[in-house]
Amino acid sequence: MPDADLFGAITTGRASVETATIERFTSTGIRLASGRDLPADIIVTATGLELQLLSGVAFTLDGAPVDLAKTLHYKGMMYEGVPNMASVFGYTNASWTLKTDLTAMYVCRLLNTMTRRGLRQRRRATTIRRWGPSRSSISRRAMSGAPPANCRDRDQKNLGS
Repeated sequence: MPDADLFGAITTGRASVETATIERFTSTGIRLASGRDLPADIIVTATGLELQLLSGVAFTLDGAPVDLAKTLHYKGMMYEGVPNMASVFGYTNASWTLKTDLTAMYVCRLLNTMTRRGLRQRRRATTIRRWGPSRSSISRRAMSGAPPANCRDRDQKNLGS
């Protein structure tokens, strides 16, 4: 935001942010599904985005379907009971590439360790918690399709361990 003018307008009450379902546009603004009319000079819509875990790809293991939303998620990258699979999802409240770089380095260290020890697969699980600090409506809608995480907050932020 150049000069933070939007934030200044919101602070002084000259602009507002509303989160609701739009029923229709009117000549003076919008009508919400609740029946409330909102006068508006500018309308920015940000609706309809639905996150899908790994683009909704159907996974199988030994011919049986795997519902990743029902597996535990280790360090934001590995899935319980699914050997040798890692995925990358960046931070939602910090640099996206920071998390993806940390994940890539961790997976490379894991693969190198497996090679040195002559291991063919890695499966991991510990304690359950829901992942993601975000409280945005987009994230909340996606939670039903997201696996619970199985690490402490400290572990989620410290992929170097």
